[in-house]
Amino acid sequence: MSAFVILVSVSLNTPDARPLFDGLTLAQAQARERTGIVGRNGCGKSTLLRLINGEIEPASGSVQRIGSIGMLAQLADERETIAQALRVTDDLARLRRLEAGEGSLDDAAAADWALEARLQTALAETGLPGLPLDRTIASLSGGERAWRWRG
Repeated sequence: MSAFVILVSVSLNTPDARPLFDGLTLAQAQARERTGIVGRNGCGKSTLLRLINGEIEPASGSVQRIGSIGMLAQLADERETIAQALRVTDDLARLRRLEAGEGSLDDAAAADWALEARLQTALAETGLPGLPLDRTIASLSGGERAWRWRG
């Protein structure tokens, strides 16, 4: 299996010149399994991902990317619910009206009866099974907020 990202002697500092990495060497193979980066808050996990994604450059060393790498950034508005962030609030409200017998003919015509099942399947596939759609972004951990993929 070949590597899709190679870091050679990478050094990176914070804006206030605090070293995050010094001499970091890494070869990450493309795999079918998920790969995680684990560490305490503020240790540089997101910065490392931004470096791998090409958003920032190292102070020294080199980064080689093979193929395409994508990253979905953490959501910014922490006051939003999961449903709001996924832009399905109106569609879910329409289903609630119809289920309560209060929907209009327009609601019935526009209803997506499979929406909730698709949402739960998508959440389960991203490792977030059973996540309540009315939960706020602020209540999620950093890992729950950021869904990353490699393409």
